[in-house]
Amino acid sequence: MLTPLLLPHSRLRLPVLLISLCLGLVALAASPLRGATPSGNLADFDWVTAAVERNYSGWPSKTEGARKAELDALTAQLRTRVASGDDAVFRQSLEQWLAWFDDGHLRLQWASAPDALPWRTRRRALDEQAARARLNALGGASDPVEGLWLIDDCYRLAVLRRDRSAQVFDAVILSTAAENWTPGEVKAVLTRKADGSYALRYGAGDRTEVPLQGQLRSNGDVLDVGELGLWRRVQPDSAAQKAAERRWPGDAFLLERIDEATLYLRLPSFHASHLDAIRKLISDNATELARTPQLIIDIRGNGGGSDFTYDPVLPYLYTRPIWRIGVELRVSADNARLRGETARQLESASPEAARLLASESQRMQSVSQAFLPREPAVEIVRFDSVMPNPVRIAVLVDRAGSSAENFIMDARQSRKVVLMGQENSAGVIDYGEMMGMPAPSGRFELHWATTRSLRLPGDPVDPHGIAPDVLIPADVEDPVAYAAKALARRAD
Repeated sequence: MLTPLLLPHSRLRLPVLLISLCLGLVALAASPLRGATPSGNLADFDWVTAAVERNYSGWPSKTEGARKAELDALTAQLRTRVASGDDAVFRQSLEQWLAWFDDGHLRLQWASAPDALPWRTRRRALDEQAARARLNALGGASDPVEGLWLIDDCYRLAVLRRDRSAQVFDAVILSTAAENWTPGEVKAVLTRKADGSYALRYGAGDRTEVPLQGQLRSNGDVLDVGELGLWRRVQPDSAAQKAAERRWPGDAFLLERIDEATLYLRLPSFHASHLDAIRKLISDNATELARTPQLIIDIRGNGGGSDFTYDPVLPYLYTRPIWRIGVELRVSADNARLRGETARQLESASPEAARLLASESQRMQSVSQAFLPREPAVEIVRFDSVMPNPVRIAVLVDRAGSSAENFIMDARQSRKVVLMGQENSAGVIDYGEMMGMPAPSGRFELHWATTRSLRLPGDPVDPHGIAPDVLIPADVEDPVAYAAKALARRAD
Protein backbone atom coordinates (compact mmCIF):
# COMPACT_ATOMS: atom_id res chain seq x y z
CA MET A 1 0.00 0.00 0.00
CA LEU A 2 1.18 3.47 -0.71
CA THR A 3 2.11 5.73 2.16
CA PRO A 4 0.40 9.10 1.81
CA LEU A 5 2.36 12.32 1.96
CA LEU A 6 3.34 12.83 5.57
CA LEU A 7 4.02 16.17 7.20
CA PRO A 8 5.13 14.88 10.60
CA HIS A 9 6.54 18.04 12.09
CA SER A 10 3.82 20.33 10.81
CA ARG A 11 1.38 17.77 12.28
CA LEU A 12 -0.58 17.43 9.04
CA ARG A 13 -1.26 14.63 6.59
CA LEU A 14 -1.95 14.93 2.87
CA PRO A 15 -3.26 11.91 0.93
CA VAL A 16 -1.56 10.90 -2.31
CA LEU A 17 -3.51 7.76 -3.27
CA LEU A 18 -6.35 5.78 -1.80
CA ILE A 19 -6.50 2.07 -2.61
CA SER A 20 -9.41 -0.19 -1.68
CA LEU A 21 -8.41 -3.71 -0.70
CA CYS A 22 -11.94 -4.89 -1.51
CA LEU A 23 -11.22 -3.91 -5.11
CA GLY A 24 -7.82 -5.58 -5.09
CA LEU A 25 -5.00 -3.83 -6.89
CA VAL A 26 -6.24 -0.65 -8.55
CA ALA A 27 -4.87 0.68 -11.82
CA LEU A 28 -3.38 4.16 -11.73
CA ALA A 29 -4.91 7.09 -13.55
CA ALA A 30 -2.04 7.99 -15.81
CA SER A 31 -1.03 8.60 -19.39
CA PRO A 32 -1.93 5.96 -22.01
CA LEU A 33 -0.13 2.65 -21.65
CA ARG A 34 2.24 1.39 -24.26
CA GLY A 35 3.34 -2.16 -24.81
CA ALA A 36 6.29 -3.55 -22.91
CA THR A 37 9.23 -3.46 -25.33
CA PRO A 38 12.99 -3.37 -24.62
CA SER A 39 13.19 0.25 -25.78
CA GLY A 40 10.12 1.23 -23.74
CA ASN A 41 11.50 -0.55 -20.69
CA LEU A 42 14.85 1.21 -21.05
CA ALA A 43 13.15 4.61 -21.38
CA ASP A 44 11.19 3.97 -18.17
CA PHE A 45 14.31 2.73 -16.36
CA ASP A 46 16.23 5.86 -17.34
CA TRP A 47 13.29 8.03 -16.28
CA VAL A 48 13.23 6.44 -12.81
CA THR A 49 16.95 6.82 -12.20
CA ALA A 50 16.89 10.45 -13.32
CA ALA A 51 13.77 11.30 -11.30
CA VAL A 52 15.21 9.80 -8.11
CA GLU A 53 18.48 11.69 -8.53
CA ARG A 54 16.58 14.91 -9.20
CA ASN A 55 13.93 14.72 -6.48
CA TYR A 56 14.58 12.16 -3.75
CA SER A 57 15.60 13.72 -0.43
CA GLY A 58 17.86 10.78 0.42
CA TRP A 59 19.96 11.00 -2.74
CA PRO A 60 22.71 13.39 -1.53
CA SER A 61 23.29 11.49 1.72
CA LYS A 62 23.04 7.97 0.35
CA THR A 63 25.36 8.56 -2.62
CA GLU A 64 28.22 10.20 -0.75
CA GLY A 65 31.79 9.12 -1.39
CA ALA A 66 32.40 5.61 -2.68
CA ARG A 67 28.69 4.83 -2.55
CA LYS A 68 28.15 6.84 -5.74
CA ALA A 69 30.58 4.65 -7.68
CA GLU A 70 28.83 1.56 -6.29
CA LEU A 71 25.45 2.86 -7.46
CA ASP A 72 26.82 3.86 -10.87
CA ALA A 73 28.12 0.31 -11.37
CA LEU A 74 24.79 -1.19 -10.37
CA THR A 75 22.91 1.22 -12.65
CA ALA A 76 25.08 0.31 -15.63
CA GLN A 77 24.69 -3.41 -14.95
CA LEU A 78 20.92 -3.23 -14.61
CA ARG A 79 20.55 -0.92 -17.58
CA THR A 80 22.29 -3.47 -19.79
CA ARG A 81 20.02 -6.18 -18.47
CA VAL A 82 16.89 -4.10 -19.12
CA ALA A 83 17.99 -3.26 -22.68
CA SER A 84 17.96 -6.92 -23.69
CA GLY A 85 15.44 -8.41 -21.24
CA ASP A 86 11.69 -8.87 -21.12
CA ASP A 87 9.11 -7.13 -18.95
CA ALA A 88 9.77 -9.40 -15.97
CA VAL A 89 13.48 -8.57 -16.11
CA PHE A 90 12.60 -4.87 -16.32
CA ARG A 91 10.41 -4.98 -13.22
CA GLN A 92 12.94 -6.97 -11.23
CA SER A 93 15.74 -4.62 -12.25
CA LEU A 94 13.77 -1.53 -11.23
CA GLU A 95 12.96 -3.02 -7.84
CA GLN A 96 16.60 -4.03 -7.33
CA TRP A 97 17.80 -0.53 -8.18
CA LEU A 98 15.37 1.10 -5.75
CA ALA A 99 16.19 -1.47 -3.05
CA TRP A 100 19.80 -0.26 -3.09
CA PHE A 101 18.63 2.88 -1.24
CA ASP A 102 17.06 0.76 1.53
CA ASP A 103 14.23 3.23 2.14
CA GLY A 104 10.57 2.30 2.56
CA HIS A 105 9.64 5.80 1.34
CA LEU A 106 11.07 5.17 -2.14
CA ARG A 107 8.96 2.77 -4.18
CA LEU A 108 6.75 2.01 -7.16
CA GLN A 109 3.02 1.48 -7.56
CA TRP A 110 2.27 -0.61 -10.61
CA ALA A 111 -0.75 -0.16 -12.83
CA SER A 112 -2.33 -3.03 -14.69
CA ALA A 113 -0.32 -3.67 -17.83
CA PRO A 114 -2.23 -3.58 -21.15
CA ASP A 115 -1.19 -7.16 -21.84
CA ALA A 116 -1.77 -8.48 -18.31
CA LEU A 117 -3.03 -12.03 -18.23
CA PRO A 118 -6.75 -12.34 -17.49
CA TRP A 119 -7.61 -14.11 -14.24
CA ARG A 120 -8.73 -17.56 -15.24
CA THR A 121 -9.15 -20.34 -12.75
CA ARG A 122 -11.83 -22.88 -12.04
CA ARG A 123 -14.51 -22.46 -9.42
CA ARG A 124 -14.65 -24.87 -6.50
CA ALA A 125 -17.96 -25.93 -5.00
CA LEU A 126 -16.96 -25.28 -1.43
CA ASP A 127 -18.68 -23.76 1.58
CA GLU A 128 -17.28 -23.32 5.07
CA GLN A 129 -18.74 -26.55 6.40
CA ALA A 130 -17.15 -28.55 3.58
CA ALA A 131 -13.85 -26.67 3.98
CA ARG A 132 -13.71 -27.44 7.69
CA ALA A 133 -14.44 -31.10 6.98
CA ARG A 134 -11.57 -31.23 4.47
CA LEU A 135 -9.21 -29.59 6.97
CA ASN A 136 -10.25 -31.95 9.76
CA ALA A 137 -9.64 -34.93 7.46
CA LEU A 138 -6.12 -33.69 6.73
CA GLY A 139 -5.31 -33.34 10.42
CA GLY A 140 -1.57 -33.26 11.07
CA ALA A 141 -0.87 -33.85 7.37
CA SER A 142 -2.09 -30.37 6.43
CA ASP A 143 0.32 -27.82 5.01
CA PRO A 144 1.06 -24.81 7.26
CA VAL A 145 -0.84 -22.53 4.87
CA GLU A 146 -4.01 -24.63 4.75
CA GLY A 147 -6.88 -23.27 6.80
CA LEU A 148 -9.45 -20.48 6.93
CA TRP A 149 -8.20 -16.95 6.36
CA LEU A 150 -9.47 -13.36 6.49
CA ILE A 151 -8.32 -10.47 4.27
CA ASP A 152 -9.41 -7.40 6.23
CA ASP A 153 -13.20 -7.16 6.13
CA CYS A 154 -13.36 -8.09 2.46
CA TYR A 155 -12.78 -11.82 2.09
CA ARG A 156 -13.14 -15.01 4.08
CA LEU A 157 -11.12 -17.71 2.32
CA ALA A 158 -10.44 -21.41 2.59
CA VAL A 159 -6.93 -22.36 1.49
CA LEU A 160 -6.80 -26.03 0.50
CA ARG A 161 -4.46 -28.09 -1.60
CA ARG A 162 -5.44 -28.58 -5.21
CA ASP A 163 -6.52 -32.17 -5.80
CA ARG A 164 -3.64 -34.32 -4.54
CA SER A 165 -0.93 -31.73 -4.96
CA ALA A 166 1.40 -31.20 -2.03
CA GLN A 167 2.66 -27.84 -3.30
CA VAL A 168 -0.30 -26.06 -4.98
CA PHE A 169 -3.20 -24.56 -3.01
CA ASP A 170 -6.38 -22.74 -3.98
CA ALA A 171 -7.68 -19.82 -1.90
CA VAL A 172 -11.43 -20.22 -2.35
CA ILE A 173 -13.80 -17.41 -1.43
CA LEU A 174 -16.30 -18.44 1.27
CA SER A 175 -17.80 -14.97 1.65
CA THR A 176 -16.92 -11.50 0.40
CA ALA A 177 -17.91 -7.85 0.64
CA ALA A 178 -16.54 -7.17 -2.85
CA GLU A 179 -19.29 -6.76 -5.43
CA ASN A 180 -17.26 -8.21 -8.30
CA TRP A 181 -16.35 -11.50 -6.58
CA THR A 182 -18.60 -14.35 -5.45
CA PRO A 183 -18.30 -17.36 -3.12
CA GLY A 184 -16.79 -20.40 -4.78
CA GLU A 185 -14.36 -18.42 -6.93
CA VAL A 186 -10.65 -18.96 -6.47
CA LYS A 187 -9.12 -15.65 -5.38
CA ALA A 188 -5.51 -16.83 -5.41
CA VAL A 189 -3.37 -19.85 -6.23
CA LEU A 190 -0.43 -20.46 -3.89
CA THR A 191 2.60 -22.60 -4.70
CA ARG A 192 4.92 -23.59 -1.88
CA LYS A 193 8.58 -22.87 -2.59
CA ALA A 194 11.63 -24.73 -1.32
CA ASP A 195 12.38 -22.03 1.27
CA GLY A 196 8.91 -22.35 2.83
CA SER A 197 7.50 -19.18 1.29
CA TYR A 198 4.68 -19.14 -1.27
CA ALA A 199 4.42 -17.78 -4.79
CA LEU A 200 0.94 -16.36 -5.39
CA ARG A 201 -1.09 -15.80 -8.52
CA TYR A 202 -3.69 -13.32 -7.30
CA GLY A 203 -6.91 -12.20 -8.96
CA ALA A 204 -6.89 -8.39 -8.93
CA GLY A 205 -9.96 -6.16 -8.85
CA ASP A 206 -9.90 -5.73 -12.64
CA ARG A 207 -9.80 -9.52 -13.14
CA THR A 208 -6.17 -9.61 -14.19
CA GLU A 209 -3.51 -11.85 -12.73
CA VAL A 210 -0.96 -10.35 -10.32
CA PRO A 211 2.19 -12.20 -9.19
CA LEU A 212 2.93 -11.85 -5.46
CA GLN A 213 4.99 -13.50 -2.74
CA GLY A 214 3.71 -14.69 0.64
CA GLN A 215 5.48 -15.60 3.87
CA LEU A 216 3.92 -17.16 6.96
CA ARG A 217 4.70 -15.32 10.18
CA SER A 218 3.87 -15.50 13.88
CA ASN A 219 3.49 -19.27 14.20
CA GLY A 220 1.41 -19.28 11.02
CA ASP A 221 -1.12 -16.78 12.39
CA VAL A 222 -0.57 -14.42 9.46
CA LEU A 223 0.42 -14.64 5.81
CA ASP A 224 2.40 -11.58 4.80
CA VAL A 225 1.57 -10.82 1.14
CA GLY A 226 3.75 -7.75 0.66
CA GLU A 227 1.89 -4.85 -0.93
CA LEU A 228 -1.47 -6.48 -0.20
CA GLY A 229 -0.71 -6.62 3.51
CA LEU A 230 -1.66 -9.48 5.82
CA TRP A 231 -4.02 -12.40 5.65
CA ARG A 232 -5.07 -13.50 9.15
CA ARG A 233 -5.86 -17.08 10.06
CA VAL A 234 -9.33 -17.81 11.49
CA GLN A 235 -8.67 -19.27 14.94
CA PRO A 236 -10.73 -22.17 16.36
CA ASP A 237 -12.06 -20.28 19.41
CA SER A 238 -11.94 -16.93 21.20
CA ALA A 239 -9.05 -17.95 23.45
CA ALA A 240 -6.93 -18.93 20.47
CA GLN A 241 -7.95 -15.72 18.70
CA LYS A 242 -6.86 -13.66 21.72
CA ALA A 243 -3.54 -15.51 21.91
CA ALA A 244 -2.93 -14.96 18.19
CA GLU A 245 -3.64 -11.25 18.48
CA ARG A 246 -1.20 -10.99 21.38
CA ARG A 247 1.49 -12.58 19.20
CA TRP A 248 0.74 -10.47 16.11
CA PRO A 249 -1.85 -7.80 16.93
CA GLY A 250 -4.79 -7.07 14.68
CA ASP A 251 -6.38 -3.93 13.29
CA ALA A 252 -8.87 -3.21 16.07
CA PHE A 253 -8.54 -0.13 18.27
CA LEU A 254 -9.14 -1.19 21.85
CA LEU A 255 -8.43 -0.36 25.48
CA GLU A 256 -8.95 -3.24 27.89
CA ARG A 257 -7.86 -4.30 31.33
CA ILE A 258 -5.10 -6.90 31.68
CA ASP A 259 -5.16 -7.00 35.47
CA GLU A 260 -6.04 -4.66 38.31
CA ALA A 261 -2.82 -2.71 37.82
CA THR A 262 -2.58 -2.69 34.01
CA LEU A 263 -4.50 -1.39 31.00
CA TYR A 264 -3.77 -2.39 27.41
CA LEU A 265 -4.17 0.17 24.60
CA ARG A 266 -3.93 -1.10 21.02
CA LEU A 267 -3.29 1.55 18.34
CA PRO A 268 -2.86 -0.20 14.95
CA SER A 269 -2.72 2.98 12.83
CA PHE A 270 -2.27 6.73 13.06
CA HIS A 271 -4.16 7.43 9.85
CA ALA A 272 -5.92 10.79 10.21
CA SER A 273 -9.31 9.10 9.76
CA HIS A 274 -8.81 7.35 13.11
CA LEU A 275 -8.41 10.53 15.18
CA ASP A 276 -12.03 10.55 16.39
CA ALA A 277 -11.88 6.85 17.29
CA ILE A 278 -8.74 7.39 19.39
CA ARG A 279 -10.24 10.44 21.07
CA LYS A 280 -13.37 8.48 21.98
CA LEU A 281 -11.36 5.49 23.20
CA ILE A 282 -9.35 7.71 25.54
CA SER A 283 -12.35 9.78 26.65
CA ASP A 284 -14.56 6.76 27.36
CA ASN A 285 -11.83 5.21 29.50
CA ALA A 286 -10.57 8.36 31.25
CA THR A 287 -11.72 7.13 34.67
CA GLU A 288 -9.96 3.79 34.24
CA LEU A 289 -6.78 5.48 33.04
CA ALA A 290 -6.84 7.85 35.99
CA ARG A 291 -6.96 5.00 38.53
CA THR A 292 -4.56 2.54 36.88
CA PRO A 293 -0.79 2.72 37.51
CA GLN A 294 0.35 0.74 34.44
CA LEU A 295 -0.38 1.18 30.75
CA ILE A 296 0.81 -0.88 27.78
CA ILE A 297 0.57 0.95 24.44
CA ASP A 298 0.81 -1.50 21.57
CA ILE A 299 1.82 0.09 18.24
CA ARG A 300 3.37 -3.04 16.75
CA GLY A 301 3.00 -2.96 12.97
CA ASN A 302 1.51 0.56 13.02
CA GLY A 303 2.45 1.99 9.61
CA GLY A 304 2.03 5.61 10.67
CA GLY A 305 -0.16 8.35 9.27
CA SER A 306 -0.37 11.73 11.01
CA ASP A 307 1.32 12.87 14.16
CA PHE A 308 -1.75 14.76 15.33
CA THR A 309 -3.69 11.49 15.42
CA TYR A 310 -1.87 10.41 18.57
CA ASP A 311 -2.35 13.77 20.34
CA PRO A 312 -5.07 12.37 22.67
CA VAL A 313 -2.52 9.91 24.12
CA LEU A 314 0.36 12.33 24.75
CA PRO A 315 -0.96 13.87 28.01
CA TYR A 316 -0.79 10.44 29.67
CA LEU A 317 2.88 10.05 28.70
CA TYR A 318 4.06 13.55 29.43
CA THR A 319 6.60 14.25 32.20
CA ARG A 320 8.76 17.00 30.66
CA PRO A 321 8.93 19.11 27.48
CA ILE A 322 9.02 17.03 24.28
CA TRP A 323 11.63 18.10 21.75
CA ARG A 324 10.98 17.45 18.06
CA ILE A 325 13.70 17.93 15.48
CA GLY A 326 12.47 19.38 12.20
CA VAL A 327 13.09 18.60 8.54
CA GLU A 328 14.46 20.22 5.41
CA LEU A 329 12.94 19.97 1.94
CA ARG A 330 14.68 18.68 -1.18
CA VAL A 331 14.47 21.49 -3.73
CA SER A 332 13.54 20.54 -7.29
CA ALA A 333 11.17 21.69 -10.00
CA ASP A 334 9.11 18.50 -9.62
CA ASN A 335 8.85 18.83 -5.83
CA ALA A 336 7.81 22.48 -6.15
CA ARG A 337 5.19 21.68 -8.79
CA LEU A 338 3.75 18.71 -6.90
CA ARG A 339 3.52 20.71 -3.68
CA GLY A 340 1.65 23.42 -5.52
CA GLU A 341 -0.75 20.93 -7.13
CA THR A 342 -1.43 19.23 -3.80
CA ALA A 343 -2.02 22.60 -2.14
CA ARG A 344 -4.74 23.41 -4.66
CA GLN A 345 -6.39 20.03 -4.09
CA LEU A 346 -6.48 20.60 -0.33
CA GLU A 347 -7.72 24.18 -0.19
CA SER A 348 -11.15 23.21 1.13
CA ALA A 349 -10.32 19.97 2.96
CA SER A 350 -7.28 21.24 4.89
CA PRO A 351 -6.59 24.98 4.51
CA GLU A 352 -3.65 24.87 6.92
CA ALA A 353 -1.90 22.14 4.94
CA ALA A 354 -2.69 23.92 1.68
CA ARG A 355 -1.13 27.16 2.91
CA LEU A 356 2.02 25.39 4.06
CA LEU A 357 2.48 23.50 0.79
CA ALA A 358 1.75 26.53 -1.35
CA SER A 359 4.29 28.57 0.61
CA GLU A 360 6.93 25.86 0.28
CA SER A 361 6.24 25.53 -3.44
CA GLN A 362 6.80 29.24 -3.94
CA ARG A 363 9.93 29.29 -1.79
CA MET A 364 11.42 26.37 -3.74
CA GLN A 365 11.01 28.26 -7.00
CA SER A 366 13.09 31.17 -5.75
CA VAL A 367 16.10 29.41 -4.21
CA SER A 368 19.12 27.67 -5.69
CA GLN A 369 20.31 25.48 -2.80
CA ALA A 370 19.64 21.73 -2.67
CA PHE A 371 17.64 21.84 0.58
CA LEU A 372 15.26 24.34 2.11
CA PRO A 373 14.79 24.32 5.93
CA ARG A 374 11.25 24.19 7.25
CA GLU A 375 10.54 26.47 10.16
CA PRO A 376 10.84 25.91 13.04
CA ALA A 377 13.94 23.73 13.09
CA VAL A 378 13.03 22.55 16.59
CA GLU A 379 9.53 22.30 18.08
CA ILE A 380 9.03 22.01 21.86
CA VAL A 381 5.72 20.58 23.11
CA ARG A 382 4.63 21.44 26.65
CA PHE A 383 1.61 20.47 28.75
CA ASP A 384 0.42 22.27 31.87
CA SER A 385 0.72 19.30 34.21
CA VAL A 386 1.84 15.69 34.64
CA MET A 387 -0.93 13.14 35.15
CA PRO A 388 -0.45 11.04 38.32
CA ASN A 389 -1.55 7.86 36.50
CA PRO A 390 -0.41 5.88 34.71
CA VAL A 391 2.94 5.84 36.51
CA ARG A 392 4.64 3.22 34.33
CA ILE A 393 4.11 2.85 30.58
CA ALA A 394 5.43 0.25 28.15
CA VAL A 395 5.34 1.01 24.42
CA LEU A 396 5.56 -2.10 22.21
CA VAL A 397 7.45 -0.92 19.13
CA ASP A 398 7.95 -3.90 16.80
CA ARG A 399 7.83 -2.88 13.09
CA ALA A 400 6.14 0.47 13.86
CA GLY A 401 6.99 2.96 11.12
CA SER A 402 6.78 6.53 9.89
CA SER A 403 4.52 8.62 12.17
CA ALA A 404 4.44 5.71 14.62
CA GLU A 405 8.19 6.20 14.95
CA ASN A 406 7.56 9.88 15.61
CA PHE A 407 5.31 8.72 18.45
CA ILE A 408 8.16 6.56 19.75
CA MET A 409 10.53 9.54 19.56
CA ASP A 410 8.04 11.60 21.60
CA ALA A 411 7.25 8.83 24.07
CA ARG A 412 10.82 7.87 24.90
CA GLN A 413 11.47 11.36 26.28
CA SER A 414 9.03 10.63 29.12
CA ARG A 415 10.32 9.41 32.48
CA LYS A 416 7.27 7.12 32.63
CA VAL A 417 8.01 5.25 29.41
CA VAL A 418 10.08 2.20 28.58
CA LEU A 419 10.21 0.87 25.01
CA MET A 420 9.73 -2.89 24.71
CA GLY A 421 9.60 -5.31 21.81
CA GLN A 422 10.86 -8.42 20.10
CA GLU A 423 12.03 -6.35 17.12
CA ASN A 424 13.11 -2.80 16.33
CA SER A 425 10.76 -0.28 14.79
CA ALA A 426 10.55 -0.22 10.98
CA GLY A 427 13.22 2.41 10.33
CA VAL A 428 11.37 4.64 7.83
CA ILE A 429 11.50 8.06 9.44
CA ASP A 430 14.66 9.87 8.30
CA TYR A 431 13.27 10.65 4.86
CA GLY A 432 9.56 11.36 4.52
CA GLU A 433 6.66 13.29 3.01
CA MET A 434 6.20 11.19 -0.09
CA MET A 435 5.14 12.61 -3.42
CA GLY A 436 4.99 10.94 -6.79
CA MET A 437 4.11 11.00 -10.44
CA PRO A 438 3.45 8.50 -13.24
CA ALA A 439 6.18 7.23 -15.54
CA PRO A 440 5.94 8.41 -19.17
CA SER A 441 4.52 5.00 -20.14
CA GLY A 442 1.84 5.15 -17.45
CA ARG A 443 2.69 1.62 -16.32
CA PHE A 444 3.55 2.69 -12.79
CA GLU A 445 3.97 5.64 -10.46
CA LEU A 446 7.24 6.44 -8.72
CA HIS A 447 6.92 7.76 -5.17
CA TRP A 448 9.79 9.30 -3.24
CA ALA A 449 10.51 11.09 0.03
CA THR A 450 10.86 14.87 -0.27
CA THR A 451 12.13 15.76 3.23
CA ARG A 452 15.21 14.90 5.27
CA SER A 453 15.37 14.97 9.07
CA LEU A 454 17.65 17.53 10.65
CA ARG A 455 18.79 14.75 13.01
CA LEU A 456 20.99 13.53 10.16
CA PRO A 457 23.74 12.58 9.86
CA GLY A 458 24.45 12.31 13.57
CA ASP A 459 21.33 10.48 14.80
CA PRO A 460 19.89 8.23 12.06
CA VAL A 461 16.94 5.87 12.53
CA ASP A 462 16.77 4.34 9.03
CA PRO A 463 17.07 1.57 8.06
CA HIS A 464 17.53 -0.32 11.32
CA GLY A 465 14.83 1.41 13.34
CA ILE A 466 14.59 2.30 17.01
CA ALA A 467 15.67 -0.49 19.35
CA PRO A 468 13.54 -1.34 22.39
CA ASP A 469 14.95 -0.55 25.82
CA VAL A 470 13.80 -4.01 26.91
CA LEU A 471 14.18 -6.75 24.30
CA ILE A 472 11.43 -9.32 24.77
CA PRO A 473 12.80 -12.82 23.99
CA ALA A 474 11.74 -14.17 20.59
CA ASP A 475 10.17 -17.28 22.12
CA VAL A 476 7.77 -15.32 24.34
CA GLU A 477 4.23 -16.18 23.17
CA ASP A 478 2.48 -13.26 24.88
CA PRO A 479 4.51 -10.02 24.73
CA VAL A 480 1.65 -8.10 26.36
CA ALA A 481 1.68 -10.25 29.50
CA TYR A 482 5.47 -10.09 29.50
CA ALA A 483 5.35 -6.27 29.38
CA ALA A 484 2.83 -6.14 32.24
CA LYS A 485 5.09 -8.24 34.47
CA ALA A 486 8.16 -6.20 33.47
CA LEU A 487 6.39 -2.97 34.45
CA ALA A 488 5.33 -4.46 37.78
CA ARG A 489 8.94 -5.35 38.57
CA ARG A 490 9.88 -1.70 38.04
CA ALA A 491 7.52 -0.73 40.84
CA ASP A 492 9.41 -2.87 43.35
